[in-house]
Amino acid sequence: MIKQLQIHNLQSHKRTILKFHPGVNAFVGNSDVGKSAILRALRLLIWNTPGGTEYISNWAKKCIVKGIFDNCTIKRTRSKTINEYQINNDTPLSGFGQSVPDPVKTLLNFDTINFQHQMDVPFMIGWKPGERGEFLSRQCGLNKTIESIDAVNSMLRAENAQKKQLENDIEEIDKELKDLPDIEAAEKLIEQAEALSKKISSRKKKMHNLTTLINDIGKLEEKINSYADRSHLEDDIKAAIEESKKMENEKKRAHNLNTHIKKIERNEYLQEILQNRIKRQEKKLKKSMPDICPLCGATNEKT
Repeated sequence: MIKQLQIHNLQSHKRTILKFHPGVNAFVGNSDVGKSAILRALRLLIWNTPGGTEYISNWAKKCIVKGIFDNCTIKRTRSKTINEYQINNDTPLSGFGQSVPDPVKTLLNFDTINFQHQMDVPFMIGWKPGERGEFLSRQCGLNKTIESIDAVNSMLRAENAQKKQLENDIEEIDKELKDLPDIEAAEKLIEQAEALSKKISSRKKKMHNLTTLINDIGKLEEKINSYADRSHLEDDIKAAIEESKKMENEKKRAHNLNTHIKKIERNEYLQEILQNRIKRQEKKLKKSMPDICPLCGATNEKT
């Protein structure tokens, strides 16, 4: 309960101190002497209204409204540069805009029911049925229940919409999976391609050795042809001819091997194309999957 109200420099009140008594208090006076300004000072203290600084007396630069209650003292200071509340003698509160700081709201605990203005209709009697129902619901706390039910219904609608979207996504994924090639067959092809790749590496090494040997034979033939007297080299020539025949056979074998290597390289190229297709399909599949599988609850780790 409010015990005292102090008003400084608000409209016609330069320094007014009002002491309240328990029960009903009445302000009596002629028109235009400041009765309404007292209510305006109370609204400024309790609800931070009206806004602006027009209500500050023209002889002052700031106004102060101070209320002494059973449980605390609240001081409201307003000027063009100052806008603050102070609880008891604590540090002033500022930066609250057009609202009231939460600590002040909690201490005052005022509602619109606590004010009845001169031209207001009789309390609740003159209200519309909806207004009375809303007021009683707020007083009983039913409005919180209604707000909670509305929030739950909103969440349910959102969950149902997400469920429907996930079901549509699963159908699309199933269709895409049907269009994908046989993954097991693709894995077998990859294994075969890896085996072929190892054979290619081995045969490339042999090919290199054969090429080196052919070059050595060519150099040897050049050296033999450079000899002027070949009579004493007959045995060497025969041996060279035999070696040449062997090398000719090796050349044929090398040609066949080279043809086989080209086939293997083409298989490697086809294998790379297949692997890229599989990776694209896997990325597309992972991207279309939800974060949590709605069927088994497993987490889908997207990369």
